[in-house]
Amino acid sequence: ACALAQAGQAGEALDVVERIKGPRERAEALAGVAGALAQAGEIDRVRWVAEEAVSIAERIKGPWERAEALAGVACALAQAGQAGEALDVVEQIKRPRGRAKALAGVAGALARAGAIDEAREIVTMINVPSFRSVAQSGVIKALVRKGSSDAAAEAMRAEFAWARGIARRQDAADCCATLAAACLDAA
Repeated sequence: ACALAQAGQAGEALDVVERIKGPRERAEALAGVAGALAQAGEIDRVRWVAEEAVSIAERIKGPWERAEALAGVACALAQAGQAGEALDVVEQIKRPRGRAKALAGVAGALARAGAIDEAREIVTMINVPSFRSVAQSGVIKALVRKGSSDAAAEAMRAEFAWARGIARRQDAADCCATLAAACLDAA
């Protein structure tokens, strides 16, 4: 379904999705189609497909599987520049780690789409260190791509300061390693 949508055949992609029986697989396929539509700039269709995916995701029994499907929808909405709607979807994720992972995906999608300020704001909402550092890394890379090296360095310093306050030392070390990798990738 995603390949069809990426090839500009969204109608055919949605026909394929209609034949998928399981709610998890169907919601994930719709999230993929929404992502392809976002890349194509078809914002109204992204919203419609996202609403359908969220509706189907509500029938997924497993909380982690539901969170994964909703995270995919939220990322597609963020990719389409619909940060508010993406956050509304994330709010439906009940487990804190699942919500943090989804927020990291949304922040990354927004940063890649050039909505760096919105992405930075979302990073501050993430309390799980591993997901926060991944999200902040995406913001830092976006700032470097934009030519804002000073802002990237400041974001890096602020995140290292945040990491120093993490009680579990292994989590802090992992965050620092992720941020260091972002430096290397951005160079």
